[in-house]
Amino acid sequence: MWISLFLIFVIILAKKPEEKKINVLSPLVIPLYGIAYTYKYKHDISVSYKKDKIIYANKEPKSALSRKKIAQEILLIDLKILMGQWEERLGCIIDKIYLTNFKTKSFQICPQDSAIAFSNKLMIQSFAYIEFIVAKACFEYIGIGVDRQEELLQQCVNDWKHSNKVYTYERSIRN
Repeated sequence: MWISLFLIFVIILAKKPEEKKINVLSPLVIPLYGIAYTYKYKHDISVSYKKDKIIYANKEPKSALSRKKIAQEILLIDLKILMGQWEERLGCIIDKIYLTNFKTKSFQICPQDSAIAFSNKLMIQSFAYIEFIVAKACFEYIGIGVDRQEELLQQCVNDWKHSNKVYTYERSIRN
């Protein structure tokens, strides 16, 4: 009897726990602007870009941090494109645009450096909100009055009233 119990015990110990099978064919996803973008590797490009809910990059993301860096790279490119549009509309030039970690702010104006710093946390916001934030940053940088701001927002930014409510709420909880 002891031998049979011993054999059962040995069999139980010898059994390996079932491992989770990872589907290597499942596409890699990079979250950006509240959208899950599929990742595609392209060795022959120098700058990452997005097109049709696909992010193309020349580096293989091996960790969550590397996926975040690719998303930040795309965010910075989109910010520069939006800033360029506003520079043309308003007839101004902003020398530097960069990303940094802000706990509560969406952007900060640096007039001495002719720069605007944007928060990395904008990656999780909708693209419409980012368009609004870029416009607000430009307006603050130049010093445009509230009436003119509203006029420009109506002309150029989709769903600006909702974004303004979110922005106003976030500023009120910071203070």
